[in-house]
Amino acid sequence: MANTVEYILSLKDQCSGKLTSIGIANDQQLATWAKVQQQVNATNNTMKKYGKHAIRQQGAKIVLFQFDKWDAKFAKEVKNLIGEKVHGKYFITGNEDKIYDF
Repeated sequence: MANTVEYILSLKDQCSGKLTSIGIANDQQLATWAKVQQQVNATNNTMKKYGKHAIRQQGAKIVLFQFDKWDAKFAKEVKNLIGEKVHGKYFITGNEDKIYDF
């Protein structure tokens, strides 16, 4: 039992610096952060899921996405769609006159 407690304390100590650097100072903040991370992970494949569904089950020829801003996450999602042989277009809010193919 003592070894288990020592190991857990060691793990917490290795993480404490990283947690503090992102503003997590107590268990309640850690629990909130964990919930946020779960939501992020749940939405990571949303584009892929719905893009595939539109093409394969609903018979769409292409999919269209609107982004409020463009970032690396969305670039990765579009790349995943291309890998799944899902094609479509996207535009960024504020630049609706520029429509990009993928």
